[in-house]
Amino acid sequence: MEKFLDKEFEYHRAVGLVWLNMALQIATTPLLPLNVTDYAVVVQWLTGEFAQRHEYRLLEQNITLSFLNASVDMFTEACASFQLELDHTQDKQLGDNDRRMLNNKLQSLERAFIFPDGLPNRPFFKHLIFAPSAINQYAGSVFPGVVDAMFEATSFADWQEVDRQLSLLAVHIRYAANILNQYTKPI
Repeated sequence: MEKFLDKEFEYHRAVGLVWLNMALQIATTPLLPLNVTDYAVVVQWLTGEFAQRHEYRLLEQNITLSFLNASVDMFTEACASFQLELDHTQDKQLGDNDRRMLNNKLQSLERAFIFPDGLPNRPFFKHLIFAPSAINQYAGSVFPGVVDAMFEATSFADWQEVDRQLSLLAVHIRYAANILNQYTKPI
């Protein structure tokens, strides 16, 4: 490093300070800084893009996106109501238990998209919404389990795996919605 890129380690120090500030901000913020409606908007947009690109191929194989679309709608509604709850709590003093309950929901939301067994043929990638593409490791993939299964199905005609991956994705999206819909006492 001293010979080529950053002789005085100025860039390394700057990046380290950015990470330090982010960690300090998260550690000292009473509620995790996550806007769940942003997550819902992205999932909804990704579902629309996915449908626009692939729905015709899926329908040829008698695979419908209705369960996925219903799950995304359920998730969007849950995110909207939970965000209202979060916004409502910003004005009030929260007790430790209330704050912990809200933060646990926010943490569990992201965990809901983790599939413990991993993606097909790639058990080390576990996120069902975002992961590197199996075909191009430099590109990200949206709904990677479904897209990878579709790529395989075009070669080997195994559309059952595509249907299974779509169902798995929809179930995990519903699971995330159910986490947000869990009862929390009125604050």
